[in-house]
Amino acid sequence: MPEVFATGFLVGFLEWACIRAINPHLDWPREQTVGTHIDVSHEAATPPGLEVTARVELIEVDGRRLVFAVEADDGVDLISRGRTSASSSTRRIRCQAWRKKGCQRMTFIPLRETRHDPIA
Repeated sequence: MPEVFATGFLVGFLEWACIRAINPHLDWPREQTVGTHIDVSHEAATPPGLEVTARVELIEVDGRRLVFAVEADDGVDLISRGRTSASSSTRRIRCQAWRKKGCQRMTFIPLRETRHDPIA
């Protein structure tokens, strides 16, 4: 098995970045989200020791459905980009208020993780 950041871990990392970005805007635990779709590329291998940064942007709110633009890089290459969708557990999402204030998009602080050797 090559010692690189596996696609499954990348997908989980991007999903986690979306969760961390949206949770402050939810009335947890009454409101929660669950991933419903992910469409991302995995464009470059990331060897052990590099820091992976995820950037997520909420680009659409449609009822309970949230759509994020996502990308990740390892400081050398853009390693992933695409979109992911989630659905809230309630019909009302407080983050819809951003639309009422005239905002088109919400951008969140990057989430970083250092890539560790999987064979320790």
